[in-house]
Amino acid sequence: MSINNDFTKNTELKKPSNQVNYLLGILGGIFAIVILVLSLQKYAVDKNNSSDQNSQFLEKNNETSIPLQDTINSNTTALFSQEEVLNFINQYYLDISNHNFTAENYFANTVLQYINRVNLTPSDINLIVNNNDDFIDNKSIIINDEIHFDRTDGNTNYYNYWVDYNCYRKSKDKYQSCKVNVEIGLDDTNKIFSYKELEIRDLLFQKAERDQREKDVANAFYDPNFTLYDLLTDEPIFPNQEGQFDIWYSSNEDPNPYHIVINKTELQDYRYYKFKTEANCIQWCNNKKSNY
Repeated sequence: MSINNDFTKNTELKKPSNQVNYLLGILGGIFAIVILVLSLQKYAVDKNNSSDQNSQFLEKNNETSIPLQDTINSNTTALFSQEEVLNFINQYYLDISNHNFTAENYFANTVLQYINRVNLTPSDINLIVNNNDDFIDNKSIIINDEIHFDRTDGNTNYYNYWVDYNCYRKSKDKYQSCKVNVEIGLDDTNKIFSYKELEIRDLLFQKAERDQREKDVANAFYDPNFTLYDLLTDEPIFPNQEGQFDIWYSSNEDPNPYHIVINKTELQDYRYYKFKTEANCIQWCNNKKSNY
């Protein structure tokens, strides 16, 4: 009997233990589910935060893209000032007259117009200049160093000015002189996009007859039967259509530049050294002063 009672007692003790285990299993499952739900919620929150951070990063990049573009634009070549335009064009003409001209130094990659030709490259312009065998020793001087801004069209600034043009025309065996109204267009890289000759005035063709006396004597004691030549450069100096000589002059005693407009009759009694341009006269004066 006692054995049976012990068995009964043991059996009764095991029942509550199984129930506890069952309850613990249920609680463990619920806990696991809770952990899973919390983990999913945390993943969703982290994803949203990551998305917000990416969005903020993109917004920040978008905000910095404008200054970046400004930086690029700020690195673009600054447009010439009025004085720089004048210096640029003067150097252009000087290189042509000195046979140092290279079109790539002055012209854009595509040139809308060059004198009477259109749609050119710098190489085309080099060929035009280098193959010129009729206009010899041509010189262009901007009259009074005056150049005027005209307009802006797209990315091109246009300027207008007059030049005093001189050359020897081989085909005519005469010297040509005239005044030319030029329009030049400079693009945003400060290169020539367009070069047009709008008008020509006071066109003259004159035959040069050299006085056989010494050059300084023939210059100072001008004989109206012959051509006057610049003392410094030995260029012929012709009167304009009104018969007036527009010249510069100086002397050994007073080596400073002076200007005068004088007719042929008066010129033969004007016993000074005579020059075609102010620059020529100044150069001669400086040379004279440096030898004192």
